[in-house]
Amino acid sequence: MKIFVGPRTPAKKNIAVIMIGLHLLLLAGCSHSLEITNLSKYNSTTATSCESHVSVGIIGKAQDYEDSRIVKSAGTELSKYGAEVLIPYSESSSKPVDIIATIGVTPRHEGSGWNFLINFPGFLIPPCQYK
Repeated sequence: MKIFVGPRTPAKKNIAVIMIGLHLLLLAGCSHSLEITNLSKYNSTTATSCESHVSVGIIGKAQDYEDSRIVKSAGTELSKYGAEVLIPYSESSSKPVDIIATIGVTPRHEGSGWNFLINFPGFLIPPCQYK
């Protein structure tokens, strides 16, 4: 039994062109430029080195490993400006310091509803998983 498949009709050709166009439009919509709207909140200020010897004791109020890394990195950055930093410091320590800093980390995990539209349909496409 032979099945006759005739030549493509203009209607089938138009549907194929429309489907390809929709796919290209969908893929073009997945890429966009990144615009930072609140950059002024994250400007760094210029710091100068200490002219006199300053010792800083840091009391960390870290609740987990990530928080303690942030506290330690704050002490490391302070030591770059000529301060002697003691981490961890306790108020009953035998070595006196000029400044006692208490650093606590309060994480805030917030998101916007727009994140769904920005990521769509990327989360629906499974990534390649190499073993």
